[in-house]
Amino acid sequence: QNSTSEKGAIAYLEDRLNRYEGNAAAAEKAIAEAKRKQDEGLIGSNGREIKEKKVDDFAGEEKTAIENSLTAYDGGTVPVLSHPNGMQWAALHKNRDGHLPGAADAGGYKEYYVEKKPGSATYHGNRRLVVHNKSKRVYYSWTHYGDNGSPAFVRIR
Repeated sequence: QNSTSEKGAIAYLEDRLNRYEGNAAAAEKAIAEAKRKQDEGLIGSNGREIKEKKVDDFAGEEKTAIENSLTAYDGGTVPVLSHPNGMQWAALHKNRDGHLPGAADAGGYKEYYVEKKPGSATYHGNRRLVVHNKSKRVYYSWTHYGDNGSPAFVRIR
């Protein structure tokens, strides 16, 4: 029950602090909250928390781009993007940095491109959907998995 990989680094430290201070009830509450987050796919295998956002939390063309890629994913089609050459659609995402739940080599995720930000200097842009194969949880990155800012991902479904 006390391993960092089971609860996430922050929850582990909160647990240790609460137990050190003699607050077992708070420690048990922290354990339960960490378990809930882990069960809901909100703790990466690197121990970092993944925030949740709704598609409606995004605005303008970014919201439209996310919705278009989700519609294509849901419909089993490939969207028309301004950067189609070499586009990844349902390609294996290995989670090498552990930003998502699960082992890096588990092959449990697929990557889907989202229309890039207008004027983006990068060829394919930074936006990606990554979907867990079994749970169908959908994560979104506008930072190319944290390479170009933070966070690496948010869970949108």
